[in-house]
This record gives sequence, C-alpha cells and structure tokens, in this order.
Amino acid sequence: MGTCLLGKDMSVNGKDTACRADNCPTKDTENTPEVDKISHPKTCYNPQWKSSYQLHHIAAERQKKEWSADHKNAKVCKALDLKLSTEDMQDLSTLGSRAHRFVPFAPVPSVCDSCGSLAIAETFHPTSEKNKVKEAVIAAIDAGYRHIDCAWVYGNEEEVGEALKEKCADGTVTREEIFITTKLWNSFHSPEDVLKNMEDSLKHLQLSYVDLYLMHWPTAFKSGDNPFPMGPDGGFLVGSTDYTQTWQAMEKLVEKGLAKSIGVSNFNVAQLKRVLELPNTVPVAVNQVELHPYLPQQELFTFCKSKGITVMAYSPFGSPGNPFRVAEDPTLMEDPVVVKLAKKHNIPPALVLIRYHIENGTPVIPKSTTPSRIQENFKALDLKLSTEDMQDLSTLGSRAHRFVPFAPLRTHPDFPF
Repeated sequence: MGTCLLGKDMSVNGKDTACRADNCPTKDTENTPEVDKISHPKTCYNPQWKSSYQLHHIAAERQKKEWSADHKNAKVCKALDLKLSTEDMQDLSTLGSRAHRFVPFAPVPSVCDSCGSLAIAETFHPTSEKNKVKEAVIAAIDAGYRHIDCAWVYGNEEEVGEALKEKCADGTVTREEIFITTKLWNSFHSPEDVLKNMEDSLKHLQLSYVDLYLMHWPTAFKSGDNPFPMGPDGGFLVGSTDYTQTWQAMEKLVEKGLAKSIGVSNFNVAQLKRVLELPNTVPVAVNQVELHPYLPQQELFTFCKSKGITVMAYSPFGSPGNPFRVAEDPTLMEDPVVVKLAKKHNIPPALVLIRYHIENGTPVIPKSTTPSRIQENFKALDLKLSTEDMQDLSTLGSRAHRFVPFAPLRTHPDFPF
C-alpha cells in the first residue's frame, strides 16, 4: 500500500494510486537546477524531501520504485535529521512562481484522495434544456473541477459523456485526471440487473469504467423498464431484493474492472452495519447523504469515520431547486447566520456553505448548470472559515431539517429516514 512522506494513505481500495498525472508539467522537478544546486553527494537522501513543495512528487516516485521497507524507512529517517540553509530555502522558494497545483482539491481521506473535496453535481431537473448539462460540465472542467457526480436516473449521463469526450479530445484533461461518480437506480437492485444498469451508464458516459459507483437508495423497486413503478394506490411497487444482495452484486463490478470503488447513498447507520457485516471483498468507500448546517448528521458522520467510510455531502445549499420542496421549507442561504458570515468575508452565501464542508473534511457536490456560478463556487477552495465561524454555523444543526425527504418512499420497508 502506497504512502506519502507523512504516512498518508495513497491508495484506493487497497490499490496504489499516483498523486498526479504522468503529464504533469512539474514531473521532472527533482532534476531542476534549484534542487541539483543544493544536493549533498555525501548523504543518502534527496534534499527535496526537506521541502513541502515536493511531498506529492515524492509520494508518486516512491510508488514507482519497489523499495524494501527498510530502505524506504532509512531514507525518510535521514531526511528528518538534516538541515537546509537559508540560502537553500530561498533557492527552493523560486519554484513557487510556477503556481502548479498537483491535486486541485483539498485532500480528504480514503477514496476521496482521488475524488477531491469539491465536485460538480449534475442532477435531474424537469426544466433542463438540451445541452445545458454538457455546457455545465465543460465549464466545470475548464474552471478546474475534476470530480463529476451524476446518476442513471437523472437522464443526463449522455451529455456528461459528450462533455468528457470533448475535453479529453482537446487536451484539457485525460480520463485518468477525471473522477466520475454515477449511481445504481432502485429498479435495478436485483443481482441480475446490476450489471445491466452499470453497462447502460457506461454506454451513456462513453467510458470503460467509473471511479465510484453508488447504490442510490437502499430501497428496491419492482424490476423492469419503468424506473418509477407505481401501484394502484399511488405508492411505489416494492422489489423483493434486499440491499445486501444488491451490494454483493456491485462488488462483482469492481472485480470486472467496471468500477474502481463502490459505495452507497442515503443509508442510515443500521443499514450500513448490515452491509459491513457481510463477508465483503470490496470496502464501502462512500456514503453520499444530504448534509448541511441544518442537517449535520453527526451520529452518522461519526460512525462512517470510525469505519473508514467517506461521507459525501449533497444538497449543501438546502436544495433550492428541489422538486420535492414544500412551502414550509426554510431557505438555508438566507439564514441570518449564513448571511452574516457572507458579509463578514465579502462572499456569496453559497461559498460559506461550500467552505463549511471543506473545513469539516467532507467532499461536497453543489449542483449548478450556470457557468458563472460553477466558476464562483470553485473559489471556495481558497477561502477560510475561522473556528468561531464554524461554531456559529454549528448552532444551526438543532433545526435537523431535511430538504430531500423523498416522501413517496416513506412506506417502503427500507426507507432510511
């Protein structure tokens, strides 16, 4: 298992991953004149290990070399006993003008070492115009986003795929630099249908694999071509497949190379425990849930953290465009505390809410199809909320308000809320 110089896990599901693409413009940093100039030929170490500029480079290089544990530890330990002079540090500081970001997102644990802390969510909206999603994804990639979150049921995977193809073709990104999440829908929970839904998503996305595949809900619907099968009473027709059987079928997708990692969405603690009790061959990487200051879900968050499951936040703005929204729903972005902090930092309320999750180490997936807002949201990576700011936001958690209750599912035996 690969680790960086500070001992951080550099793997996904037990497999080593590089910290940045092979075509990174600073790939050959260790051979720059500034580094060569201060090398110490009498010692068994590379002087760049002493500089934080090089941490990600070292992590990648150490994965390429099959060093023994003893040799690796010896080299690292020697770096701790060395001293760079003021002149050495000044030489290294000249490299800062390159302003190159190896990982364009604040690092977070587990699978999200690769997915980053900020994604663009492309969800279903009944008024979405054709090509609106494609334009949004193109704008997001151009702005620096590298994680795209979508789902089969949203009906827009084809546009996401077209955008990815275009941006890979023009050289903006490579497939390996993009982290794609999509989801298994409820009407495909039967083990024999899981592969079918996965292959359908891959066809739409024009990809051979996704980086993360989630079970959208723990609630199985009746299998069939209708994604929303309804009975005469107006309720959903419930499927007979238990979500643990669905999970075991999803594990085979990783074995087939169709998904690099798998996880769940909208699962509660009891449901997660049942999945974790299985003789799993693939770990639960992510639980994607509604998360924001009105619904911090601390118990769920703490449990997931204890099990190495990354909690990923959707609806960080309180889902203002949600078709299930009711008149009684408050407006999170107009909350006095959020507005006060926005004025304090001279930023839009949306950036306060995005940064709230980044400060908590939670990957966040705000939804937008407006290029200007997509670009503006990305600025949250360069902001900072103080401890006092975060304490102010934490006082909102007592409202325990859920904006996406998916009320039609309430009669389902596996309804999670």
